[in-house]
Amino acid sequence: MRIPNLLAIAMMGMCVPLMAQKPGDVRLDRGSGDYFVTVMNDAGQLVEMLVVPPNKVQLNVNVHVGSVGSGRLRYDYLIEVRPGSQQPLAFFEVDCPLTAGIVNLHAGAPSPWATLHSQVSDLPSCVFDYQGTPLETGGTLAAGFEATFLPTVGESRAHGKALGFSWPTFDPIEANEPAVVVVNSLSGVSGGWKAMPTIVPGRDPSTVTDAGVGLGFLRGDVETSCGALAWITDSTVCTLLLVQVSDAQTAWSQADSATTRTVVEGFLNTVQAQHDTAAGLPITDNAFWLLTVNAEFILELLPLGSATDTLGLVADTYLRSGSPNRNQGDESILRIRASGNNRVLLQADSTAVAAAIGTGTLVNASLELTITFNADNWGPTGRTIDLHRLTQRWTELGATWNCGDDLDPSNRRPDCPDTAWEMRNVGPNPWVTPPTGTVLITNGLGGVISFDVTADLLGMLAGQLPMDGWILRRTSEGPSGRVEFGSRESASAPRLVLEVQP
Repeated sequence: MRIPNLLAIAMMGMCVPLMAQKPGDVRLDRGSGDYFVTVMNDAGQLVEMLVVPPNKVQLNVNVHVGSVGSGRLRYDYLIEVRPGSQQPLAFFEVDCPLTAGIVNLHAGAPSPWATLHSQVSDLPSCVFDYQGTPLETGGTLAAGFEATFLPTVGESRAHGKALGFSWPTFDPIEANEPAVVVVNSLSGVSGGWKAMPTIVPGRDPSTVTDAGVGLGFLRGDVETSCGALAWITDSTVCTLLLVQVSDAQTAWSQADSATTRTVVEGFLNTVQAQHDTAAGLPITDNAFWLLTVNAEFILELLPLGSATDTLGLVADTYLRSGSPNRNQGDESILRIRASGNNRVLLQADSTAVAAAIGTGTLVNASLELTITFNADNWGPTGRTIDLHRLTQRWTELGATWNCGDDLDPSNRRPDCPDTAWEMRNVGPNPWVTPPTGTVLITNGLGGVISFDVTADLLGMLAGQLPMDGWILRRTSEGPSGRVEFGSRESASAPRLVLEVQP
């Protein structure tokens, strides 16, 4: 803490002879707020020296904190000397840790005001010091800086322009050493200023290692704002904010990032809705910026929420080994069964998938089919069906057991010189093993079944895999088992459900 200019100048004081006291004793005049400190003069007499403290300045300090990018925050303070203040403002400082990355200190009109990031280790501060006429009653000063630290509750200190003090000695006297300590603590050298709780850059973001740690800090911020500081003046609002923080902490402890994000966003909405002191709302500027900036930082630590998009398929059909040259592409069902070895073909639209993902990231993709009929002949424990990625082109109205694209399925002959495929289990077959996914079909099973096709789609979109769709078949085609799904010609069409993170 450096000595303000005004306190480096000795002013005329009052010295009164005393009896039965010692240097350093203090007497407060409660009427004026001035102090009388016992000192020894050059004649060896104990006298009282008047010390006018610089704490009679009365201020309004409005704070604004906003991001300037690259992990930096801009702290702005609008300082107003209240009407009726007993002293003009000569010196203003805010707690600024040495490691807070303080840059771009500024002080606007009136000028000139000097700025300094004081490096005094016991009380590092961002300092704004007048270089001409101090700020008189009713005057305002816009000052601030940029920092890397998040806001927390700290202290600002205002020094009014005071008369100071005048030692009744020409040279220092050793007996006055206790009095020097006392005078310094009263006159603004090491104390005696007007101290006010305010928002300062005091929280190192590297200590907020995850959202759980951040929520712990945020709870403390709410409790502090609702407590002795009275930065939030409505107990109902305080209770609501604490409940929201508690709900977010619970969701985080359950590894539910999506719910944590939703609750923190609701917390921010509450803070926003209750912040307008001019309109009589209970959240002050200090509480608003303290809670808003720290809650927004928590959101940055959470995974982004994802959006879900549902796409229909562009082709589906089923194949029948008992009618190997027949096409079923226009039917309303997709059938799997043992008799005749029925298998299902499914195709997504790669262009539609790419458009749905856009510049986002595909988090999950599910291929869903709706059971419209179950023959309930799957044995006592059920049997599985497998989804395989296809490696050969086919068409909805041309696919048959023998051909990927039969040029004339109506003639009951294979007409596919370029698209013949091997559907028998002798291979090589036009699908990839192992399967993309497997589902257990049991007697009585209905509703929707789902296969995770995320890896297939990512490979297809990256150009590493062909976009030829999938084939659905029973894992073991010997035992009984029949199930039918709705085709895209039905009201229960297959669908591709995409979860995309922005």
